[in-house]
Amino acid sequence: TVTLAGHTPTYQACAKTAYNAVALYTGTADLNTSGSSQSITFSFNNSGDADYAGGWALSIMTYDYVDEFAQNTAVINSNTEGATTAGPLNVSPPGAGTGWQFSTKLVTGVASNPPDNVNPSWTKGSGESDTTYSVLQEGDNGTNEVSETSRSQVQAGTLSNITGTMGLDSGSANTGVGVMGTYIRFKPTQQ
Repeated sequence: TVTLAGHTPTYQACAKTAYNAVALYTGTADLNTSGSSQSITFSFNNSGDADYAGGWALSIMTYDYVDEFAQNTAVINSNTEGATTAGPLNVSPPGAGTGWQFSTKLVTGVASNPPDNVNPSWTKGSGESDTTYSVLQEGDNGTNEVSETSRSQVQAGTLSNITGTMGLDSGSANTGVGVMGTYIRFKPTQQ
């Protein structure tokens, strides 16, 4: 369960392997109508069996002064023994018409039971030559369950599909590699 200042975002998609998963939640809330600063509190709760709980990691982004947003997401799930890659993805920019002044791309990889100190690693496709990804979060989500989330900010004049493949730093994952790609575009509120 994820909550945002009392507002519960909507579950969108989940990339998973045999023993690992990452989920995407989005939500909107008018948190500040007075023009003053607003504190936003995030909380995460595991309601599953505590005997089987692993570690958790969150990547949270908050965008203010947004009039409208559009989103496209693609997911490739796997529990393939000895997996080394997931993909390729091909996610197009969402939204039609004008006024879309800001875009962001998110790519999250998950792997189950890779070798120690091995993380998912995104390799962008040749069609994204103007896109630079930076890692937001990576690490161990429990016993040999790892994830990595990368992000790229995109200018309105340089839109391109998310294309690429999620692999591993090295070696293979005994029980799968999965990937989720999300493309979000925003129309800002006029100030």
